[in-house]
Amino acid sequence: MNGPKNTSGARFALALIFFTFAVGFAFLLLLGAGIAWLSMLTGSPIVALTIAGCFSLILAVVIYLVGLRKRLNRIHHDALIITQTGRELHDTYQWVMDKISLVRTFEEQFFSPLFTPKEKDRPQ
Repeated sequence: MNGPKNTSGARFALALIFFTFAVGFAFLLLLGAGIAWLSMLTGSPIVALTIAGCFSLILAVVIYLVGLRKRLNRIHHDALIITQTGRELHDTYQWVMDKISLVRTFEEQFFSPLFTPKEKDRPQ
């Protein structure tokens, strides 16, 4: 007597995967047709592939500038903040260690002679 399972999430994921593969396959077919057309137009498959490669490069640069540049700048900014925080933490640690060293030096110079046994008090 189990109720109907909620499989809409799995169906959506499966549909999204198939859609992605279909778009990729369509892009490859379009790219192949474009290269074949350019090859017939220019008379050389090498020139056609070079033009298609340049177009793909320009498309990649546009995608980078539009979509990824802001996110990469944000990551760079966050890394700078982490680096600055680490430096400040290191400087604070060094400052505390210098103060502790100063106190220990003061203690050794002024209080250490009070607690060391004198020559006449030492057992022979």
